[in-house]
Formats: sequence, C-alpha cells, structure tokens
Amino acid sequence: MPDYSVEEVAAHTLALILAVVRRLPEADRKVRGGGWGLDGLRPIRRVSGLAFGLVGFGRIGQKVALGIEALGGRVVLYDPYLTERPGIPPLVSLDELVSTSDVISVHAPLTPETRNLFDAARIASMPPGSILVNTSRGGLVVLDAVLDALRAGHLAGAALDVFEREPVDAGRLADVPNLLVTPHMAYYSEQSIAESQRKAATQVVKVLTGEPPDYPIKP
Repeated sequence: MPDYSVEEVAAHTLALILAVVRRLPEADRKVRGGGWGLDGLRPIRRVSGLAFGLVGFGRIGQKVALGIEALGGRVVLYDPYLTERPGIPPLVSLDELVSTSDVISVHAPLTPETRNLFDAARIASMPPGSILVNTSRGGLVVLDAVLDALRAGHLAGAALDVFEREPVDAGRLADVPNLLVTPHMAYYSEQSIAESQRKAATQVVKVLTGEPPDYPIKP
C-alpha cells in the first residue's frame, strides 16, 4: 500500500524541518534549564529566505513541497524519474541540489543505487550551516557521517526518523549537537494504520475474486 501514510510522513517531515530551522529542541532545553532569551539560539533564519532541496518527488515529496512553498520557501528537486513539466519546482542535478540547498529532505526509495547516497563526501559538499532531514529509509544516509558533520559544525542541524539498524544505539547519539531524532514514527497515526489494514484486506479480496489489485507490482 504505497499511499496509506502519505499525509503523516509529509506532516512529520515538515515538523522536523521547522523544529530544526526554528531551533525548538534547544529552546525547550534552555527554558527547562532555567534560561531565557535568544543567547545560544542564534542564528535563526527566515523560512522564506531558505532553499529547500527535495531528493525524490513522489506522493510524499509533493506534499512536503506544498507545505514549504506555503511558507515562502524556495524548492528545487532531484528525481531521476521525472522530467520538467509545468506546475512542479525546478529539476536540478543531485550535485547542484546538494551544493545549493540550505535544507535537504530525502524522499527516495532504498535501492543499490541510492544506498549510502548521503555519505561523508556528499555531506561535505553541502553548504556549511545547512540541514539534512531523512524520513524515508535509513540506508540512504550514513549515520556516522551525519554525526561527524554535526560535531564538526559543518551541518547546522539534522533530523532523522529512520536508521539503517533499528533501534539505533542511543550511545552513538549522545552529546551530538543539533540532532533531532524520532523512533521511525513518521508513518503513524491512528487513521493511517486503520487505512493500511483496510486497504490490505481489500487487495486480498480483489485478487481472490478475480479483480485486478490496486497496486500491481510491475515487472
């Protein structure tokens, strides 16, 4: 069921992006620790002044783009399966997207070609102070490369919902600055789970009664 949690993943992605851009986790810790004001929280940049690169422009990427554009952000895309057409953001090469985006959000499938797509070399080619977000597949991003870039200050922030090995070893994340993590929950809402169960049962009934399934696997 490739379409059962599109809204949830898109909303979670936007929430992660905005939380990191607006530095909400650090602000929360500051207030809970008895602090106040903006010391230690600067710089915070206006969303409409940022360039957002989306790697993959399927159902989820399209909804994420709508949310970003509603806030005035500029979106560019990398998707090797798309061609330019009216009504979608500009398509660019992966190298151009990586080198020019302030925030990169990954929405690609995990294949032999995309595994470790964001390794140390590619992250190093991101602009200093940029942000990386992954709510797609853990194997697309090399975790140690992200952690190293955060510790070195090359990345201003990162938000990860998925990891190559889950659950992730919490010790690897300890004391990493500007890292926001969630436990592979982007897909979830009460409604999305009910939808997935209903659609799965519907496919079984359709196949057993001789009807074509809604989501045939193409050879």
